Amino acid sequence: MKPVTSKFVLWFAALIFIAENAVVAENLIKDGGAENASTVKKWHKHLTMNSEDKVSGENSYQGDAKNIWARSLEFIEIDPAKTYKLSGSFKSVGKDQGYCYLGLVMYDANKRTISRDYITRKGGSQTKLAADAKAGDTVIKLADCSKWYTKKPARTRVAFGAKEDFSDLPNTALSDPIVKLEKQGDVYEVTLQKPLKKDYPAGTEVRQHFRGGGYQYCAASYKKVPNEWTKYSAKVKGINQKGPSNKQFWPGTKYVKAIVIINYNCKKDEDCKTLFDDIVFEEVPDEK
Repeated sequence: MKPVTSKFVLWFAALIFIAENAVVAENLIKDGGAENASTVKKWHKHLTMNSEDKVSGENSYQGDAKNIWARSLEFIEIDPAKTYKLSGSFKSVGKDQGYCYLGLVMYDANKRTISRDYITRKGGSQTKLAADAKAGDTVIKLADCSKWYTKKPARTRVAFGAKEDFSDLPNTALSDPIVKLEKQGDVYEVTLQKPLKKDYPAGTEVRQHFRGGGYQYCAASYKKVPNEWTKYSAKVKGINQKGPSNKQFWPGTKYVKAIVIINYNCKKDEDCKTLFDDIVFEEVPDEK
């Protein structure tokens, strides 16, 4: 019997090291490739299966209506210490080339959607109520709004119970949009579009938040879909406690779902036809 050489020992040890440290690529999204007919309509009612044109597997998703917003089916629990990759492939086969988005919807520990409004703050806007604010009030008084955004105040809201370390984010204690903001003597008066729904005592910490729709479109944002299969991807890791980010999860995130938007800005349903396939959300190794 031949003796075991040192080269073989090193090779065998290397295999063990690789096996122990490898991250198994597992798609955390249920049916990201349209392989199950029973789940296609659950993504969106205007989606069908296309078995003739796909990236892999037996089928792809096909959307024949304008402005389709489709979400993956199940809540995916994330670990902020790990690195994740979101990817997907898109192809336009219709008369009108629409735009696509691919990203994540963030949810808190209670599986409530985290809106951009809850986390998009105006830097330097931390201040206090200069007087009690009562339920039913449409005008509130603040100590200092010198750094608040005033060009289009209707794009903003008042966040109550704000913390300087941002530990209140996501903050759901938001007023309705601001109609007017003006200085009156030593204080600032903020006029709201609708009355407050609860009381807040003088001295309550507040800040200005921007209104904003949409989600975290980390992999593709307003991309015109080409006539050949095109793959988009992005990596996400960690929590950005200060607000929205396309490279990190949003404050308070515990779960996510994938969001796919196709045929955006198409003019007619009959001219829209976009395919997408291999929507994958997976854990990947950290980059060294």
